[in-house]
Amino acid sequence: MPTYRIKNTPETIEKRIKQGRGSGELKTYIPWILVHEISSHGISHNPLGNTTKREHHLLSDGEEKLFTILDHIPIFTDIREQYPLLPQADTLHIAKQLGIEHPTDKQTGCPYVMTTDFLITVENHTTSYLALSSKYANVIGTDEGSNTGTLENLRTLELLEIERLFWKARDIPFFLVTDKDIPDPVYWNIKQCIRPHYELPKRITQRDMEAASRYMTKRIVNTNLSLLKIADSCDKAQKFERYEGISLAIAFHMIATHQWEIDLYERIDTTKPLGVRSVKPELLK
Repeated sequence: MPTYRIKNTPETIEKRIKQGRGSGELKTYIPWILVHEISSHGISHNPLGNTTKREHHLLSDGEEKLFTILDHIPIFTDIREQYPLLPQADTLHIAKQLGIEHPTDKQTGCPYVMTTDFLITVENHTTSYLALSSKYANVIGTDEGSNTGTLENLRTLELLEIERLFWKARDIPFFLVTDKDIPDPVYWNIKQCIRPHYELPKRITQRDMEAASRYMTKRIVNTNLSLLKIADSCDKAQKFERYEGISLAIAFHMIATHQWEIDLYERIDTTKPLGVRSVKPELLK
């Protein structure tokens, strides 16, 4: 559980509910917890979501890493973070049945509203949902050399069990994801090369974008040239010289929008050929 900077009382809970915390979708969703309200484990983050087009409230580096991956998966059509487990009576009942102490403000004696790190909407022929908890491997004892018997580890596992049973009652799969589950090359590729290029550069027209994407796609598929050489030759062929590096930005946009599918487990190196698995067929016409 995060450490709150505001006292937890029935009145503060009711106020959050009236504010719409935990309700809405996409741009209208409001997380139950905002980053300025807690002392987080690590560094908090407020990235702009490509999927939701809104600012997200992430309470740790681990959550940011997981969010970066989730935001790039096209079948994930909504990402709601710090999702409240309401009605609170359900988590109180689960805790009682398990003989586990429910998270409670020690100063006020008021139980906290528990939250799940991410509730994901999945569109894959039908609509379904996933609940995800992000934790550091050393906290839950899955990291090599960690002490699985510490009070912190045991308490975390107790709270995860309350979460799991809450979602089980709703037939929603619940998964634990640790920082060790996220491959470094995948995170680096999306964070450094893809996330900055979901949107086209404003200085490029749609017509220029289409010409450049076809030019580069044919060379990506049919030659063994490095990505940088292909982008440089595209700048010259399309007379983009006054916009230095624009074709490379377009190339990353093609990856970001899944028009080129690549192996994200291999770190992108612009001085080498880009290992494209598939491209949209119309780009080869």
